[in-house]
Amino acid sequence: MKDKKSKYFKRNMFALFCGAVGIQGMFVFVTNYAMIFFTNFLGISAGAAGIILLVSKIWDGINDPMFGVIIDKSRFKWGKTQPFLFWGGIITAIGLAFLFTVPSFGTAGRTAWAAIWYNVVGMAFTAATLSVVLQTSRGSSDTSERVNFSGIYVLGCSICGIIMAALATYLVQMFADTNPEKGYFCAAVISAIIGLVFVLTNVFTFKDCAVEEKEKVQIPKAKTSEMLKAVISSKYFLILVLACVISNLGQSVSLSGIIYYINYVLQKPELTAMILPINYIIMTLVGVLGSSGVFSKIPKKTLLYVSLFLTTGGCLIKIADASVAAFFAGTALSAVGSSILSLAYIPMLLDCADYAEYKTGVNCQALTLSGQSLFGKIGAGLATAIFGFIIQAGGFDGTAAVQSASAITSIRVACLYTPIPFLLIGMLILLTYKLNEKDMKTYREELARRVEESNSNTYQN
Repeated sequence: MKDKKSKYFKRNMFALFCGAVGIQGMFVFVTNYAMIFFTNFLGISAGAAGIILLVSKIWDGINDPMFGVIIDKSRFKWGKTQPFLFWGGIITAIGLAFLFTVPSFGTAGRTAWAAIWYNVVGMAFTAATLSVVLQTSRGSSDTSERVNFSGIYVLGCSICGIIMAALATYLVQMFADTNPEKGYFCAAVISAIIGLVFVLTNVFTFKDCAVEEKEKVQIPKAKTSEMLKAVISSKYFLILVLACVISNLGQSVSLSGIIYYINYVLQKPELTAMILPINYIIMTLVGVLGSSGVFSKIPKKTLLYVSLFLTTGGCLIKIADASVAAFFAGTALSAVGSSILSLAYIPMLLDCADYAEYKTGVNCQALTLSGQSLFGKIGAGLATAIFGFIIQAGGFDGTAAVQSASAITSIRVACLYTPIPFLLIGMLILLTYKLNEKDMKTYREELARRVEESNSNTYQN
């Protein structure tokens, strides 16, 4: 395994970078513009749009473990992840173009249109994203290299985010006065094409180095019920996911309204072209540090706490000062926190998967990653719905040129004050997470010993 890592490490770093760029390239536009496109161009009320995104995220979260089980049980000569990334990328690209099309239907028809295509994109994106994230494990079994892979994944997402956020904003604003619908559609199509090119590059480049010895000797696959039991029985997985999902819930409410905040509270829509790239530039810097191994010696739980403190500090800066400068400073600090969280979260989840295998003997890495995605997407959908309900209660009207004072106040409340209590609760929950690097080394050594013993018995027979 050591020889394989030294031989394929750089190749897999490049592949992971391309995979991250590809999936981020296709989904960054959905993340930042779906809500406002639904309310301002499809004519769907903010509350109804929030419900669409909530229900879709719940369903999207439910099918995450389905994909996780399927991927864990799959065996392809091409690699465990590549087939799912290939088809998931193609379907995501096609769905993206339809999602940002305005059909000649009534309000009910457009609502159904939005719900259908948002779910198509979400399901395909689930398969593609889970495949790329799993490659941080499939590319190496070494803990420090997994942190490097996680760093290059963050780096790829951030660099693509900078480019695509700026490009999308440019296209939307270029057609703003003549045909704004065309601007959204063009941005969606270009995002789909760029993303798909990078996804396919990953598919044909990545080398799956983590082909388990038990697969080679054809040990029977675990039953789905056994895999689910293994994941749920890991208390540290449940603690980690609960802490991160709750912490992100309030922040997701705030992020859902960042464009609304810029347009209606700051009343400077031109800043949209700056704020989104700034977030991704910060992610790029953190990703560079992560991929270079700077954070590999720092305990992952410590990194997670640092991320939560920085995110909280960013929120407090925006609350203390209503100026544009404070908004940028607070958003930048929160972006640093969110980027560090992304860097530490995936390796910690893989620790939980290895711990579960140590306790139960069942390998469930993909299912573990999909399980956190399930709760994360439900949380993201709930956050979008919360934001929609808050601004609808404040009287927001997407078709109005000027919003009422109560509508603007509701946007401020959702974007500035909501994250604080959720971040604090997440920090408290994280105190009960006890997995550390020393114990994980012991667990992985025991897993390696079991594999060697299994192979020895198989060859003797």
